[in-house]
Amino acid sequence: MLGIFLETADWLRSKGIRQWGHFLDGYSRDDITASIDSGSAYVVLQGDTVIGTVCVLMEPEEWDLHIWPNTDLGDSVMIHRLALSRDYAGKGIGKHIVTWVENGLQFPSAKKYIRLIALVIMRS
Repeated sequence: MLGIFLETADWLRSKGIRQWGHFLDGYSRDDITASIDSGSAYVVLQGDTVIGTVCVLMEPEEWDLHIWPNTDLGDSVMIHRLALSRDYAGKGIGKHIVTWVENGLQFPSAKKYIRLIALVIMRS
């Protein structure tokens, strides 16, 4: 998982985008371990190879409260750290991951929304 985050952060930085730069600087790696320990982290496999990852949270994190400051997020599932190996990017796999979160996981009935903060980069 960390390799995918580092690869993605490096790619973003090459595009002049600072998002996820903290992974390159050695920060927030404990967040990865915590998401694994809590069972909220998932990996996407092709055969035995990890090609992607996503974290699905039942409760908002501090960042979510910052993004949606005047919104009650108690009825929402939060998608964090959705990333793919660059070799698999641009092939619709991210869409399949979000669809899997929506249809493949079971959520408490009080959860009515799935929220994802995404960065969209146009390919030239």
